[in-house]
Amino acid sequence: MGKRCQHFLPKWYLYIEALQRTVREIELNQDMIQRYAKKIIGFAYSKLQNTTLAEDLSQEILLALFDGLRRQQHISDLDGYVYTICCYTWSKFLRKNKKHWHNLD
Repeated sequence: MGKRCQHFLPKWYLYIEALQRTVREIELNQDMIQRYAKKIIGFAYSKLQNTTLAEDLSQEILLALFDGLRRQQHISDLDGYVYTICCYTWSKFLRKNKKHWHNLD
């Protein structure tokens, strides 16, 4: 019985550590949304001049941002990083929707 408990405890510790990391990521994501949401939506609307498309682009930017933050260990200039993600996602959005641009006028 003693050996069985020894093998079982490390799994729980790893599970708890993973859960704590997830909670920290969720808190970071909520802080990120509160801090950058207006800027991201403003960026998207300034580029597209269409509310619906700007909302779509904003969602794609946030998803790309969260994905990037999850993969990065440390980002020294968060504002610059967010702006880079915005520009990259915007260009990707343009390529993806290229055939629909004649309908915007």
